[in-house]
Amino acid sequence: MDPVAQQWFGYHNARVKLQSATVQATILAPFPWAYLMLNLGFLLVCGIYFCSPLRALPASDPGNPPAPGNAPNLPGRHPTFTAFLKVAAAYLFANACFNIFASPSVFRYQVLPLILLFIFTIIGLFYVTYSAHLANDKLRCNE
Repeated sequence: MDPVAQQWFGYHNARVKLQSATVQATILAPFPWAYLMLNLGFLLVCGIYFCSPLRALPASDPGNPPAPGNAPNLPGRHPTFTAFLKVAAAYLFANACFNIFASPSVFRYQVLPLILLFIFTIIGLFYVTYSAHLANDKLRCNE
């Protein structure tokens, strides 16, 4: 610290002590890892949800039994969740592009993407695992 500032503020020492930087670093240290895990989970959910052949089949309908010799009707994609997942993916992709190409990325701009990643990853994991569970049950019943 400059000696004039030391005298002006009445400090006994020229060395400045800052406690909040270490507290912030401690609190925010796990966030990059949380983002990494949520991004990987979101990519995994999107990959399984959109690329799995089981998800491309029509939804099961009790009034539409499978034809003889054909595979049973397996659970398909939920249309509302599919639309929301596409919108969330587009928003997260645009946000990632903005953060990569814009130099200063303020933490407050990352709160909404973190919330969206968490919500859609958890709901997507539910849909993927529940649909796989239903598909396995239907395949076992039709054997």
